Amino acid sequence: MATSAQILTRLEGVTKISKDTIGIPGAEDTQLYVMLNAANNEWVEAFKVGAGEPPQRIKKEGGGTIVASTDLDGAVATTDTTVDVTSATDLDSSGAIVVYDGGMPDTIEYTGVSTNQLTGVTGIGFAHSDADQVVKLYALPSDFDDLRSAEGYGDGVRVNNTNYEYTSGVPSGSQFSLYDNGTTTYLWFPLDSSGDFSVLYNKNSTTIDDSTDTVDIPDSQPHNQLFLVYRLAEYLYRDILSIPDKAQGAKNLADTILSRELKKQWINKRPKLLRSANQLNASAEAGSRVEYYSSKAGAHGFSL
Repeated sequence: MATSAQILTRLEGVTKISKDTIGIPGAEDTQLYVMLNAANNEWVEAFKVGAGEPPQRIKKEGGGTIVASTDLDGAVATTDTTVDVTSATDLDSSGAIVVYDGGMPDTIEYTGVSTNQLTGVTGIGFAHSDADQVVKLYALPSDFDDLRSAEGYGDGVRVNNTNYEYTSGVPSGSQFSLYDNGTTTYLWFPLDSSGDFSVLYNKNSTTIDDSTDTVDIPDSQPHNQLFLVYRLAEYLYRDILSIPDKAQGAKNLADTILSRELKKQWINKRPKLLRSANQLNASAEAGSRVEYYSSKAGAHGFSL
């Protein structure tokens, strides 16, 4: 993969401007990395927003094994910062759980484990009784951005080779839900689930702030890497050198590259619904609105 330093070298070749000798604030490496990071993010996000097929560079797969539930070992109050469980063997050293109290779930986070006691507990929504069932939530990888719908994956998750469907509520049957605390996204499976699960997802864009960081456009697409070069040229001409005609020219070249690649994603492809036509028609006939989840855009909405 091309490094940020290589992209900046190509920028010098296109603009005939040496960033090392120009001597103008804003043209130094640090600021150029900021602009390159923004351009790299723009490229990746454009495919998701446009509902096209995101580049393979951001496609990843993960998974694990669903562990057995445990129980509370003692009552819990909303002010408690520790929670005792019968066994913490299968729980992560920090993470999140769901406590089921009479079938009503309560999502709780913790920062540590000491034998069978969870410490640094926050988010207890209501009091719980001894022996209430405790279910583990499964942290998605740190580079997780959003789920990726694909043949064999449904909404992006499968358990024991069965497609699972997203729900924004409490999962049941062949459903899963997501819990996002703003830092980590967790998978939530139905109570008493078991078996192996796999997840197909799009990873976050690379954060570029150093000469060795790599961009998300592969070397097999050097013509597309020029998108980044021209976006940087647009920035230099517009914001640093105040040459509007050259800035517009660089912008047009960058826009053309992105537009061309987005159009290619749709050639010989048909858009796929996350709900079948029969389900949508049935909903319309019943005069109801059914919630759906777009795994590519990470968006929620309703069918008519």
